[in-house]
Amino acid sequence: MEDVTTTRVPAWFWIVSLLGLLWNLLGVSMYLMLAYDRPAAAPATAAEQQLQAGMPAWVMGAYAIAVFAGLLGTIGLVVRRRWAKPLLIVSLVAVLVQQLWVLVLSNAVQVMDGTPFVSATVLIVSFFLVWFAHHADRRGWLR
Repeated sequence: MEDVTTTRVPAWFWIVSLLGLLWNLLGVSMYLMLAYDRPAAAPATAAEQQLQAGMPAWVMGAYAIAVFAGLLGTIGLVVRRRWAKPLLIVSLVAVLVQQLWVLVLSNAVQVMDGTPFVSATVLIVSFFLVWFAHHADRRGWLR
């Protein structure tokens, strides 16, 4: 007979996991609006349009990897699976690649108001979700 033990997960684990899932759903929707040229994501100024038109394919690829790996990783947290951690690490690496272009290799900071704040928020949340998955795994909350 197999001895199965369950570790009680605190309520805040579920709250953080679900907030992470919502965050990544928002990221996926933003990516899809940008990728499919939806009006809600349309640049407001000529400079923003030029910035978007000049975005390299590798940046869009990194964006796609970041949001979809993040989405799958947070789904993994919600269903309490260990595979959430490597997916969130992949998402973080893709965020770092994407932000390299946004903050260093492009003029997005000069063109778009709020770019440093948005970039910092995305980076902080990405790092936090990796830490959170690691913490949950160490506590035995992930299987």
